[in-house]
Amino acid sequence: MKKRTGKMISLSLAVAMAVTAAPVTALADEPVKTDVIEAPALTSADQTEETTTEEGTAWAELTPSEKTEEEEVLSDEGTETTEGITTVEELNDEASAKENVFYVDETQGNGYTTLSDALKQAGTTESTIVLKNNVTGDFTIAEDQNITLDLNGHTITNKSGHTITNNGTLTIKDSSEGKTGTIDNVSHARAAVWNNGIAILEGGTYTRSSENGIDEENSGGNSYYNIVNHNRMTIKSGVTVKQDGNFSSMIENGWYNGNQNTEQAPSIMIIEGGTFSGGLNTIKNDDYGELTINDGTFSNISQA
Repeated sequence: MKKRTGKMISLSLAVAMAVTAAPVTALADEPVKTDVIEAPALTSADQTEETTTEEGTAWAELTPSEKTEEEEVLSDEGTETTEGITTVEELNDEASAKENVFYVDETQGNGYTTLSDALKQAGTTESTIVLKNNVTGDFTIAEDQNITLDLNGHTITNKSGHTITNNGTLTIKDSSEGKTGTIDNVSHARAAVWNNGIAILEGGTYTRSSENGIDEENSGGNSYYNIVNHNRMTIKSGVTVKQDGNFSSMIENGWYNGNQNTEQAPSIMIIEGGTFSGGLNTIKNDDYGELTINDGTFSNISQA
């Protein structure tokens, strides 16, 4: 914060003199001092004239640049800041007073130390979860949850199952400047995102970094879709989906075996943009799939 200019001292003195000269009223619990001689009280007109005159004089004596500095100081004084909040616990305490936001940092012993803990704390209230570092695990959004997951430049990697299974409403974004947020899956026959609910992918990279599909006859012991949609999914322009395999398609919309869709509900996918690269087929619209592609960049060296 900028320091106030020295020329504003006269203004502070004038206000201080006016306050000192005003009648002193004892507080309810304070003993009345009978030996204090009070100065004659200024009338309202006297106070207005004195302070207004001094204020106007002090302001008039400022140069244009000094006035600008003073206005910036006054503006800064009315601005709320989270400067100085360094721990996840403090971030969570600060956020809880404003909105349902949870911060995840597995490197610290306070705050919401795991993504699973944050999901439990969020409950059924519409909530935002912000990653503060990389996370490892298999995570599920429950049917009655509405979660916005901000990757914030960090990576979620699975342990053994699907990295993210969504049964509720899930929005995934990446607010980081470098847009390096990633959801990865390193296991055979497991997806980075398996969607049974409503999913909106606004940002992030979705990959299978250990993908080893050799060709359409050989999985190489580790191959699968990056994304599977069995309900409703929208993919927006901030998204990247990529893999290097040649055994499995990269994105499946619908059912490989339609008999498993006992409710015969459609799988609806709308692609509004993004970058898609790899897989035996980059996008596969399977049984019960309804696919709409409005924009995006698609590339493949295997089939389509």
